[in-house]
Amino acid sequence: MKERIIKQMTEVVRDVMTNFQSDFYKYDMEALENYDERFLWFVAPSHTHLAKIGEQYLSDIVDLNEEGLYAVLQRNTTPDACVNSLSKDDLVFYYDGDQMTKITIEEAKHLWEAVRSWSLYSWQLQNGLCALPSDFTIPLELSCSFAYLKDQLKYAREIGTTTLVDTLKRFKHYRKINSTHKCVIGKDFSQHSFTFAFIYTDSRTGEEKCSLNGGLLYYDGKWHTHT
Repeated sequence: MKERIIKQMTEVVRDVMTNFQSDFYKYDMEALENYDERFLWFVAPSHTHLAKIGEQYLSDIVDLNEEGLYAVLQRNTTPDACVNSLSKDDLVFYYDGDQMTKITIEEAKHLWEAVRSWSLYSWQLQNGLCALPSDFTIPLELSCSFAYLKDQLKYAREIGTTTLVDTLKRFKHYRKINSTHKCVIGKDFSQHSFTFAFIYTDSRTGEEKCSLNGGLLYYDGKWHTHT
């Protein structure tokens, strides 16, 4: 990053931030060390957040790994988090590759929407204008018998609780990491209970990974999620 931009940012931090100024030097400065593309920068008295929105940066995210594409499609990115959680105390700055200027929150939202749309269209161009992924439901897979699950669902109905079926439905709507992401449900050693593990194959390495695991345990008349 250009030295004059770092100096400008340092002056903003000095004038605006009354707490946690060290976060700027620890996180934002590190993020900009080898970066000179566009970004949005959010500064308030007690926090600062940097959101990279450069074309090459976003192209690399969506083109080089499926996880990045799914994150952008599901709005699970730093820019999304920043523009959707701004407070009235936040000052917003935009770096266009040459100059950094102060902008409004609405302008920041419009900028991100434009860049996000461009990055997704760029992916489509790179992939022969094929349709973008649209199914973000995580499939459930059993490592126990279907009979065991069926028995527990029947028991849940008998005792008048929907906690088991509600949790299974909720699992299906966790954030989907990529097209291989699934939730494997197994039988736990405790009565009426289950294990669960969210498994996916890393698109960059081919390695199978677990994003979350735990138990769906029955006690006190209902099922509880433990991770």
